[in-house]
Amino acid sequence: MELGTCLDLAKLFLTQNKFNEAQDLISKVITLSGQKYNLSSNPWRIQAEHLAGRIWIAQNKLNLAAAKADTIKKLVEKYKNKPIYLDYYKMLLAEINLKKSELDKAFENLDRTSQTIKDHSPYYNSLLAKCYTVQGKTQEAINIYQDFYTDVTSGWAIWGGDFYDYYFERSLINYKIALINDRQGDSENALTYYNKALMQWREADPGLTEMNAIKSRMSEIRKN
Repeated sequence: MELGTCLDLAKLFLTQNKFNEAQDLISKVITLSGQKYNLSSNPWRIQAEHLAGRIWIAQNKLNLAAAKADTIKKLVEKYKNKPIYLDYYKMLLAEINLKKSELDKAFENLDRTSQTIKDHSPYYNSLLAKCYTVQGKTQEAINIYQDFYTDVTSGWAIWGGDFYDYYFERSLINYKIALINDRQGDSENALTYYNKALMQWREADPGLTEMNAIKSRMSEIRKN
């Protein structure tokens, strides 16, 4: 199995809360990347450590996530990796900050990333939208989410190399916009985007948790 495929499968396991399976694949990537690549030009190791940190965040083990961020920083410094690799360290810190409700620090760490990441990373843009949502700047968040549908930002997948992140985030856009509108009490737009999400997922596996939640919430809104 190719290293990129291993990481994408680990990301899938993360969304399914299959943390042990995800970590097993990450360990494989770390081992194999060290055998195939010189450590001074090894993006797979950095990306694997970053994903491992995200998995710890999902389990609310923030100290372990912070340790992964520190590992990335030390690897970049020790092997004189390209400066862009340090962006994975900054983005992981930002996600930890967000989880700890340290919004100012989250924005600060995101702002410290390179312009390349800002222009091309779907993970960065999704994380920035989450920060805006928490801050209450919901239109800024919606603008970012809607950008996933433009021709320009399809480059996030091509140039960023994050095809899984791009298409996974894109599949959730209508749902996320619906949630924002729902929380703001905008029932009309909430129903519109919930319905768009259902249409987008019409070929999904039966029993998808989010689809059942949407149908239930739509019924509640219509009753009121």
